[in-house]
Amino acid sequence: MFKHISKLNKFSLVVDGVEVSYILYKQTKADHLDLYETITEKLFEGKGYATQLAHKTFEDCQNKRVKIQLSCTFLQHVYDKNPAQYDNLRLPGRD
Repeated sequence: MFKHISKLNKFSLVVDGVEVSYILYKQTKADHLDLYETITEKLFEGKGYATQLAHKTFEDCQNKRVKIQLSCTFLQHVYDKNPAQYDNLRLPGRD
């Protein structure tokens, strides 16, 4: 299950009641987020959870018309593999 926990500045992926991966962010403006770190618990590494979470986070931001800065290199990598899918999501010249 995908969760956006705004009071913790965090996007989270929960599987079978366990948080397996999360993304931390800073809100730089009302409609701008700096996604700066992706964490996957060791037990769940290599299962594609972080990539799933990245896509769900990008989709959530897109649906809410929030622009993102990608300070996390993993998220940059996921985004760069799918730039057309997330057209106009990234803040220009900020990464």
